[in-house]
Amino acid sequence: MPIFPYNVKGKHWEEVERPVSEFPLLLDPNIVYLVLVVGLWLSITAIHIPGTGIIEFLAAGGVIGALALLSQQAVNWVSVIVLVVGVLVFLVLPYVDRRFALVSLGGLAMQAYGGLTLFNTAAVSPILVALTVGLSLLYYRFALIPALDSQRTRPAMLDDTPIVGMRGRVKSNIDPVGSVLVQGETWSARLADGTDEPIQAGAEVIVVEREGLTLYVEPVKPKRRPSQDGETDVESTDPISTEPAV
Repeated sequence: MPIFPYNVKGKHWEEVERPVSEFPLLLDPNIVYLVLVVGLWLSITAIHIPGTGIIEFLAAGGVIGALALLSQQAVNWVSVIVLVVGVLVFLVLPYVDRRFALVSLGGLAMQAYGGLTLFNTAAVSPILVALTVGLSLLYYRFALIPALDSQRTRPAMLDDTPIVGMRGRVKSNIDPVGSVLVQGETWSARLADGTDEPIQAGAEVIVVEREGLTLYVEPVKPKRRPSQDGETDVESTDPISTEPAV
């Protein structure tokens, strides 16, 4: 299916008849604009705050899906570029001096202009554009910036820190990928070899291997001790230790 709605024959433009989409709602300008903006902001979040891969997957799906939908319509591609650049301003903004924070207003203005002029034969609702611009500013100021500040101020786990053997607490279900909290830091986590069952959030785990920023963990096995009647009782696990297991 051609990207542009016209073909050239000789010196004349001839309109190309497009097949009708089976899902007309997906070609609604407001939906396409919203998918593009959400995908771009998810990309900003995924780059600034790497997670378990879910945000990265959603970001890639949103951007690719939006571009696929844009290719089905008469689009002002210059406006697409302006909108993308306007959002990408927030990719570098956290690393520049706070005195240049007003640059964010330029990024928001580009996002608004790109949204309002995105299509040649249709228009995105100005109310939707204003709403997304406002939400973008609030998300950046009150969610993304505090998360980045938290990352910068917390103690970093050095590469030579003996994290293998330490215990932690599962933050999000590991099945087979999730996240764990070890020594006050959130890590991406995977099930260690030999661990087949998913580990639920809140469970205590022990680190058995580290690969870059990913920890391989297994659940802490409860200790057993003989009871007074000769049978074996299950003892609760010890409190989480910050020292490597010997």
